[in-house]
Amino acid sequence: MKLALDLPEKFDVQGPENLAVICGRCNRSKSNKDLHRKLAFAEQVDKSIARADDVVLIVESMRNGHGLSASLASASAADLGDSATQDTFSTFAPGLVQRFAMLDEGLVDYVSPANLRVSRGWEGYDVRVLINNRLRFVQSFVRVMLDREFIQLIEDVSSDLVDYTIEKTRGHLVIGPDESFAHEFAVDTPVIQHMEVTVDDAEVTWDGELVNFEICGSLDGRVIAHVTGDDPDEPGALRDAQTDVAIYGAFRSKFVLSLEEQDEVLNYDIHHEDKFVLDPDWSTNSIERLFDDF
Repeated sequence: MKLALDLPEKFDVQGPENLAVICGRCNRSKSNKDLHRKLAFAEQVDKSIARADDVVLIVESMRNGHGLSASLASASAADLGDSATQDTFSTFAPGLVQRFAMLDEGLVDYVSPANLRVSRGWEGYDVRVLINNRLRFVQSFVRVMLDREFIQLIEDVSSDLVDYTIEKTRGHLVIGPDESFAHEFAVDTPVIQHMEVTVDDAEVTWDGELVNFEICGSLDGRVIAHVTGDDPDEPGALRDAQTDVAIYGAFRSKFVLSLEEQDEVLNYDIHHEDKFVLDPDWSTNSIERLFDDF
């Protein structure tokens, strides 16, 4: 049944969180025939997959047998775009957060996004910072100890990261579509089509003199690269082509600052560790012709 409906291996068709959604309509369609052949069943399974997380909350609250879990489940799924709901949250949420803090301070962590558009001449990229408690501490440290805004530091780091990524992409393209390829190609600096840097974690340690930073997150983007090679049909002439490159993956950026050199705080060396996937599109006709002739 899972194979016929293209369901994940871990999808439990008998699970209450799934049957709670699909059983109403499908039970009326059961017969001696295979149930998975019923269109109604397939449609309801699709809805079940989409709603599984919400239904689990509801089922768990019913299983607990009291109203508190049901209330919390309902609150977590509330539509904050509704003005009446906003008013209710504004009134009762502070008290609820305080109760969570009394239970466990770790329960009151929350994320507040900050978005930044960085221009690079006529290019640009987006930075999204997901500020939680750890980042709030780093943010306060940067403001108090370095007399700078955290978002400015993020802009500097992300700019260096984008430069690093573009140069890494250019180096990746020089070898062509295959590492065993016999020729190298000239590759102009790739041009950003779109790029988003997401920062979701940071750490700072201080030994009284040196400040060690680690900033972590992910990058997702696409660049255009101009590739040039010798023309085999006309000695001394060049043939060029263009390809798109998708880039995505996680990064960790590390750097060290000295509190004695606050005026030079922007002149630091950043070491980037990444798990980027570089996925060039070698399938365009111009690219294929460029490489096939060699």
